Amino acid sequence: MGGSIMITASDFVKWLQVFNVVYGGSGGPIDFPLAPSLGGTGSSLTPGVGAIPIGDGTNYVPANITAGSGIAITNGAGSITISSTDAGPNWNSISGTTQTAAAGQGYVCVNAAQTTVTLPAVAAFGDTVSVAAFGAGGFLLAPGAGQTIRTPTGTASVSIVSAEAQDAIQVLCVVANTTWQVLNSSSTGLVVT
Repeated sequence: MGGSIMITASDFVKWLQVFNVVYGGSGGPIDFPLAPSLGGTGSSLTPGVGAIPIGDGTNYVPANITAGSGIAITNGAGSITISSTDAGPNWNSISGTTQTAAAGQGYVCVNAAQTTVTLPAVAAFGDTVSVAAFGAGGFLLAPGAGQTIRTPTGTASVSIVSAEAQDAIQVLCVVANTTWQVLNSSSTGLVVT
């Protein structure tokens, strides 16, 4: 006679339940929802958009991923997008010879004379300041009153001066308002005083 029958997945599950189909390995009927030990989630809940099965110690429950600091989560039908919300520093071109920095900012010093960039008086743990030299004069990164900048070779209480017009430095606030640490630098030799 031949032929085929097409049924949906949900109809197939109903068929298994109606006819009390025996699961080959256990010798008993299949329980629905299918237990995690049998490859199921143990949940009959319908997941929301972007929900994934998360274990609760016994079964899986549909849940959405929660964004942490600096992370964005976008749930879509059949998709989850995870991205960073930290775009790095907001870069500013400095044509003058002095600049008081602000936390989270980057500065490109373009003057032919040396540009003094003073660290912000108020900064929280984890704040950064970035400075890059593009002008021939380079930069002088100065701690504010009562501040220090820790470097791999010592502690700068006066300044860090670029050696070349292409030098760059990024500092990280490690003690609110008072102590900065060199996080990254690109130089032929920064001068620490």
